[in-house]
Amino acid sequence: MDQDEDLCAVVQAHALKKPHMLGTNHTNAFIQPAQPTLHKPSMLSLCRADNVYEAAVFKGNDTIYVPLRHMEVLFNASRFDEVTFDEGEAFLGNHAGVFESRQRAFKINFWRFSETSNEMKVVRSFAVLDMVVFHKIKSRLGNM
Repeated sequence: MDQDEDLCAVVQAHALKKPHMLGTNHTNAFIQPAQPTLHKPSMLSLCRADNVYEAAVFKGNDTIYVPLRHMEVLFNASRFDEVTFDEGEAFLGNHAGVFESRQRAFKINFWRFSETSNEMKVVRSFAVLDMVVFHKIKSRLGNM
């Protein structure tokens, strides 16, 4: 077997595993052409509203969520390793971070692996009081 035949065998074997990635090879054996891929948006936008809060500092169950500090938060959701959703009590504070109330909320935590501590850490956390808004955010994240 010469190098060209070796390459052809590798291309054909690869095409059987991933037919969408290759064109045709030099032996005229048909391999499906590459399929265009759709670019999925990875930016998530959250606008300031009475029912959306963010954690200034995440402290597990002791986290105080404050109203969004900016009119709109736009961040790259694809930069996180994991997203978790939870429902439960949330401590809500004012813009200064002073506790004001405890309410039932839907929590969205964005996790990233830390090379230094060798563990997953929450790097962004939001509490949403409105179930409809929560499901819209969750659906948007699911489509990314």
